[in-house]
Amino acid sequence: TWNGDRTERVQFTFRPATWGPDVDEWGKYLNVSLAGDLVFQDDHASLVDGDRAWQVVGAAWWDGPVTSGWDTFTGLYVAYRNQKYDDGDRLEATVIDLYTKHAVPVGKAGARLVLQAEGVLTTGHTDVVTSARIPDGMDLLQMGMAFRAAVDVPSAGVFPSLELGVANGDRDAGDGTGRSFTFDPDYQAGMILFQQLLGRTSAWAVHRMKDPGTGKETLPHGYEQALTNGAITNAVYLYPRLRWSPMKGLDIRLAFLWARALADVADPYASGVEAGGYPQYGYRKGKPSTDLGWEIDGGIAYRSPNFWGPFNVALGAQFGWCKPGAAFNDAKGNSLGGIWEARIGAELAF
Repeated sequence: TWNGDRTERVQFTFRPATWGPDVDEWGKYLNVSLAGDLVFQDDHASLVDGDRAWQVVGAAWWDGPVTSGWDTFTGLYVAYRNQKYDDGDRLEATVIDLYTKHAVPVGKAGARLVLQAEGVLTTGHTDVVTSARIPDGMDLLQMGMAFRAAVDVPSAGVFPSLELGVANGDRDAGDGTGRSFTFDPDYQAGMILFQQLLGRTSAWAVHRMKDPGTGKETLPHGYEQALTNGAITNAVYLYPRLRWSPMKGLDIRLAFLWARALADVADPYASGVEAGGYPQYGYRKGKPSTDLGWEIDGGIAYRSPNFWGPFNVALGAQFGWCKPGAAFNDAKGNSLGGIWEARIGAELAF
């Protein structure tokens, strides 16, 4: 089980440079892994529901030693997937993922600069989504990236960071090439814009397609793929954050999220049902726009490790306010009002 996904896996991980009689220092930190998967449950397949998805996975990574405070990790991950859905649809895709992380000491107070970057490329073919324009399905050419820079200052309890994310969009999903990249739903930025606003808007569009009141006898094949499940997709975003720990167990957080789409935001319902697969922009029939909006988030949490004997308790609260962008305007140019969300939580552990 990994991040909500479950696979039946056979895996072999080894350090090939250590097999010889003479081992160089670098060989101690080079790792290689090979695996074969039968997917039990993930975002695209359910073995119980009749989907059959097989994967071959290979990875190589360098997990270098910590020298004078420097810490380096770099890895390449490649996966090939062949899937047959319960209704006979097929998916064949290859994913290439490159990740690197470097931590560098700054000054003499124990501060560190942490730099991270990840890029993903997906290629392949699927007939999960078809229409009169693409009766044989579509080729896949999808790209996504994320970059993060953080400064950790434990002595002052201050941890600022800045993240830039890019998930490729697709101006015309019916042209035979699927370019829209979607982050894993478990990887999030902010509280409202992607999870609530875009997630619920796409869910409403899919619900309208299923509604018999549309007057359509047949639904677009693969219409349910329009669901984002709250994931980051078709977007470039900036996400600065600040975490402050003024005392042991207390965390105060503040974040700002700004996002724009890379391709004009299209309404899945209007595109798939009303226009026969041709893109129709604007979720409320507004003018084409890439402006997704922005939000401000804040939170406070306290954890007491020795609340009472073996028990520890945690209490927390979060609040976010989002201003939807012009991509959600209606045909008259009227914008959506601000959207807010509040969360409170308590945890008792022993």
